[in-house]
Amino acid sequence: MPLTVPPSPGQPSERVRVLSEKAATVTVEDSIAPRMYFRSGVEMVRMATVYHEEGNLEAAFILYMKFITLFVEKLPKHPEYKSAAAKDKQTTKRKLEMVFPVAEKCKKKLTEKYTADLKEWEVEKVKIEEQIATERAKEAERQRQIEEDRRMAESLLEEEKKEIQKESQEEEYRRMQEQKKLELEREKEEYRRMQEQKKLELEREKERTLEERTVPNVLPLDGVVPFSKPQSWEDNKGGVITTTILGPHTTNLGPVAANI
Repeated sequence: MPLTVPPSPGQPSERVRVLSEKAATVTVEDSIAPRMYFRSGVEMVRMATVYHEEGNLEAAFILYMKFITLFVEKLPKHPEYKSAAAKDKQTTKRKLEMVFPVAEKCKKKLTEKYTADLKEWEVEKVKIEEQIATERAKEAERQRQIEEDRRMAESLLEEEKKEIQKESQEEEYRRMQEQKKLELEREKEEYRRMQEQKKLELEREKERTLEERTVPNVLPLDGVVPFSKPQSWEDNKGGVITTTILGPHTTNLGPVAANI
């Protein structure tokens, strides 16, 4: 529970004034005979004496002041006061002479007590204010430490996030590099494959070209060689006739010997 300065007990004179005001609340009813008030006065003094002896100065002072107020200010205004018994008046007068100095002593003691209470409160107030200042300084330091720890935690968290982000970026970069490397390998492989295909096609083209340029040793069997009218017939005595054969390879074959 936080420390707080207790309320001031108040100035001594003000506290005594409050007690006097409480004592002034005595009322006198015209319907009540004065002798009843005289009896009440005797009881007031008796109770005030008891409180005084017990050290209850506030209660004693209030009763003494009520007694004074009742028989000095209030009761003399009662319609039947003048006809009241002289003995009661004399007894009350003697008690007033005794009560006045006692009430004044009570007032002095109460003033001293209230002054001591005020000084004690002022000393206690200073101590409590010092304690409050110390507690506030500790709380301020604690809050400062909490704030510093929070900023440090946020800084560490931010650094960790950056490190994770950096690692993620590096991992992504490595993955992309590996992907590019694989794509480059695939492109190289595809290029080699295409080069080999072209090389193979060129070799096949060369083979076809060589085949077309080479004279066949035998005539094709799957067709009939066209036979045209010979341009010249010569009997070489051996039964060999030279003629010109017209066909798909006429240009390449030239004159061919045929046995007839």
